[in-house]
Amino acid sequence: FGLSVSPSLQADLYVNFGVLYKQSRKLDQASEYFRRALQVHPEDGHALVQLASLDQIQQSENVVRLDSDYVVGLFDGYSQRFEHELVHVLQYVGHKLVADALLAQDDWLQELPKKSSISIVDIGCGTGLLGELLRLQVGDFLL
Repeated sequence: FGLSVSPSLQADLYVNFGVLYKQSRKLDQASEYFRRALQVHPEDGHALVQLASLDQIQQSENVVRLDSDYVVGLFDGYSQRFEHELVHVLQYVGHKLVADALLAQDDWLQELPKKSSISIVDIGCGTGLLGELLRLQVGDFLL
């Protein structure tokens, strides 16, 4: 009995096999499965990225743009662990440096109006890490 499987699902299966082979250091087999994924779904972002990680993208296959579904899925999947990896794995300290620099200039702290009449918004990169540090040092008037 023949089952009909969408090209996208078929590509996902090939990519998953490719990742397993890659993790087992069987790079030729991994490359083959990533290429099979691209045969059934030519714009599969995961397969393209995996091939690129193996230095298997040929000059004629230059990736100009990744499929938007792949990019959305990548960012949605990463968003839950982004802050942890940024701070604990990558040792990001930009928010600490900015907070330290601001707090070292305590003249601006003295000029702040009553807490209930001011709002400060942390509009950095969306993590809110700077706002948390300032709230701990200055008070609860941050949004």
